[in-house]
Amino acid sequence: MTADMSRRTLLRLGLVGAPAAVVLLKGGGRALASPASASMALDPTRAVSVPGQDPSGAMFGRMFPKLTGFVPNGDPATALAALADAMLQPGGKFDTTFGAARTYALQILDHDVTLDVQPQPTAAFSFKAKSARDPLLDPDGNPVLDYETKKVDLSMIYGGGPSVSPELYQADKLHFIVGPNVNGVVDLPRRADGSAIVVETRDDENEIISQLHVSLLLFHNAVVDQLKIKHFAKAQKTVIHYWQWLILHDLMPTFFGQQTITDMLDGKGRVYDPGADVTKPVMPIEFSVGAYRFGHFLVRNAYAPNPVISPNSDSRNNLFTGVAGATGTAGGGGVPNKSAGDLHGGYPLTLDHQIDWRQWHEALYDPSVPGLALQVLKQPGADGLHMVAQSLFGQPPGAALLGTGAGLPIGGPSGAQPSGSNSLMFRDFIRAFFYQMPSGQDVARAYGLTPIAPGTAIDPTVIPGFEDGTPLLFYVGYEAFLQNQGVTTVDNFDGTGTAGNNTQAMLGPVGARICTDVLLRLLQVDKGGAIASNFKPAAPIAAADGSFGLADLLRFAGVVPSGSSPAPALGQNAGPQS
Repeated sequence: MTADMSRRTLLRLGLVGAPAAVVLLKGGGRALASPASASMALDPTRAVSVPGQDPSGAMFGRMFPKLTGFVPNGDPATALAALADAMLQPGGKFDTTFGAARTYALQILDHDVTLDVQPQPTAAFSFKAKSARDPLLDPDGNPVLDYETKKVDLSMIYGGGPSVSPELYQADKLHFIVGPNVNGVVDLPRRADGSAIVVETRDDENEIISQLHVSLLLFHNAVVDQLKIKHFAKAQKTVIHYWQWLILHDLMPTFFGQQTITDMLDGKGRVYDPGADVTKPVMPIEFSVGAYRFGHFLVRNAYAPNPVISPNSDSRNNLFTGVAGATGTAGGGGVPNKSAGDLHGGYPLTLDHQIDWRQWHEALYDPSVPGLALQVLKQPGADGLHMVAQSLFGQPPGAALLGTGAGLPIGGPSGAQPSGSNSLMFRDFIRAFFYQMPSGQDVARAYGLTPIAPGTAIDPTVIPGFEDGTPLLFYVGYEAFLQNQGVTTVDNFDGTGTAGNNTQAMLGPVGARICTDVLLRLLQVDKGGAIASNFKPAAPIAAADGSFGLADLLRFAGVVPSGSSPAPALGQNAGPQS
């Protein structure tokens, strides 16, 4: 395996192109380390051992091993491309009443538990046996490894801790390094070329997730200071407990429903069982390549980071306008401290792109702040077909889809641009197809549910090829559309209110069960985690004992401004600079 790793794989792992090496950890996950460890970076058999990690292999498997992969009728690629094209949604419609911060908290969580570095597949992957423990094999017969820990432990932020990853930490080996960048804006620590000093380069994919990553660093530092913690391991464990509580009591109820969580805590409807002897479960493709990618449906086409520079109008910033469409480093040229026209990551944050979290979370929203306008996430299923924002196609409106547009700018300018199609949905569908993903209908039947008829989910007279089944990810989105129909509210985006705006972001029964089952299992098998420790949030970190969510984390991290000033937190001025 070590000799055959492609440069793209190494780039995505962060194993090349940086002054410090990224080494693999036993049990999955990565850590920044000294250049002297570079020889170990390419060899999983010599992975670094970190307390709390187990040495078992980390790989992808299945929840439903007896189900066969779904194959569209006719030419599969043609059918999947047509479906992906039909899902394009040029504008940001179908609003919920939940702030968009949760969209990117879900992305952080994804980066916390799974990393598949396989390029866009062009041939069939396989499984040798019909067992949940049977790993996914690439076309050459090699197990497909998951390079994350599959523990909800913020491993992609902590790396190997101060002893293994000193580049991330202050000299006291307790606090993260975080502070003003070359533009005087609090940002991820960066090198001279603008690249972020982080284990997980995906957390610098866009400026929203990079600022949420910064918030987590500052949250850790605040925990150390407020609790007067003297030992890193205790601070890390405390932060992880609060993060796990947030997942279980904030994100999961919002998207999967408390009843689904309660039922599975009581043992009802559990499917995901990797075996009693497995400390770290196999990561099932039905979750990582299927249901959990519903987060792509929540992304808006554009956002207003703050109420000063980016008002809630046509001057909002697109998430991704394409590599050729932006300026500065994110657009493929310019200098590292020059702002790009979109929210693409990979270079130092600028004054105008600072996030004022008061307009990104409904619990932080303050109507007294001039110009503040809540940025909300979309309803997962949109209208049942047009689920994906234009910006996630990485190309301007009107450009031909599936490979001829500007390109999907994932990974930042220092990362490897993906080969193949520019359409994120087509890439999702192709990966699921070659990974032998079952149809949504087959999974529904396996759960004992009455499936949505294929012709109902996808009209065969409009998009042929899906007369006998529906791709799992699309099925999850369509379920969400049905789940949230008829629930309306005032539009939090422009204040006018329309009948098409939804108050909730709930998944339907298949999507909610897959996501809850896997995440709950990951939380439960963590012997030192919040559930096993019977952890409860408390002051001074929690505003109220037994209650803690994403808004509380942002407040305690010190990134939420107070008063009527529209400037972002940390004393930085988001207004025009003289």
